[in-house]
Amino acid sequence: MAKESSYAPEDRLLRAILGIQVSTSKETCLKLPIGGRGRVIDVRWIQKKGGSSYNPETIRVYISQKREIKVGDKVAGRHGNKGIVSKILSRQDMPYLQDGRPVDMVFNPLGVPSRMNVGQIFECSLGLAGVC
Repeated sequence: MAKESSYAPEDRLLRAILGIQVSTSKETCLKLPIGGRGRVIDVRWIQKKGGSSYNPETIRVYISQKREIKVGDKVAGRHGNKGIVSKILSRQDMPYLQDGRPVDMVFNPLGVPSRMNVGQIFECSLGLAGVC
């Protein structure tokens, strides 16, 4: 027998009013943990095609969170390049430009030509031209 709280609210109401066991649906909601924050970036309502009564509709909510990056996180660029954060250094340990400003992120230069990210090479070149 399932716990009372696992039934959908309408089933609990019918059970309380009529005193009968109703098992037409079951609540399978996932909830954001207490203290969880983020911005809703997309909501998708998915209906199963066909006459299946098992899980006929699903609503997916996509939440974006800003958080500090840590070792092991996956990052992706706008040109299809992706990588894993392998080391986090303080500002004074990072390489710096001629005017003394430190760079934000360092990519392995061997990964750019082998993956044919031509757009990334152009963007880096034009960004450097804009700084100078």
